[in-house]
Order: sequence, then structure tokens, then C-alpha cells
Amino acid sequence: KLHFAEEQVNKNAGESFSVTIQVDNARDVVSAPFTLQYDPKLLSLNDVAFGKFWSADGEEPLLIKNVQNDGGLASVRISRKPGSAAVAGTGTLLTLSFKAVGSGTATVSANSINLNNSQNQMVGSGSPKIIIKVK
Repeated sequence: KLHFAEEQVNKNAGESFSVTIQVDNARDVVSAPFTLQYDPKLLSLNDVAFGKFWSADGEEPLLIKNVQNDGGLASVRISRKPGSAAVAGTGTLLTLSFKAVGSGTATVSANSINLNNSQNQMVGSGSPKIIIKVK
């Protein structure tokens, strides 16, 4: 199961904050590509960082990110380094750091996260969303 840690977050304009995407009971995972969508009038994505799920054995994963704040899009791919063992379990998949730049209600959608194994077969997927209310 893939989900945001919270269903809704309330913030003030100008405030920086982070939200996390969690994974529950994953098995045999080596990569996770996905696309993130958000309202660029309300939110600016400052950073994407891998979560502890990827580095439980001390090996840091490879993280490729292409953030396009003008369009409210980011493409991200996290993968284990070649030769590293697959990971399993429950934990933080990634942390998204935003800045609230306008007021209103925004939905952040992580579209089609696919958890893939070493044969590049999908072993899990999801499209979690979170509501961000900015005052």
C-alpha cells in the first residue's frame, strides 16, 4: 500500500513544510518511478528526498528528479544501486518539501507510483493524494 502519512495538511502562505509518502508491506523492490502533480499557484516543490525505506541496510539509493514548478509537475525515479539487494518492509518512500506560495486548497497527487523488482516487473502500485489547505 502506498499512501501519504496525512490525508490533509493546513499551512500558512509563505510557510515551508514537508509531507511523506509511506509504503506498507512492500517486497522485492529495487525501483519506483512516478510523476507528481500539484498547483503551482499555491505550492512550490523545493526538494524530493528518499526515505529510510530505501536505505535500511545503509545503502543509499540513486535519486533522479526533474522538478518543473512552472507547470506543477515533477518526475522522480528512485532506484537501488546496481548490485544492491532489493528492499522490503514498511517505511517512508520519500519526503517532499514544499513552500506554500498562495492561498487556497491544493491537491498533491503522486500519479502511478510503480514499485518494481530486479526483473523490472511491477510488485506494487498506487496513486496517493493529499489535500493542502493554505491560508
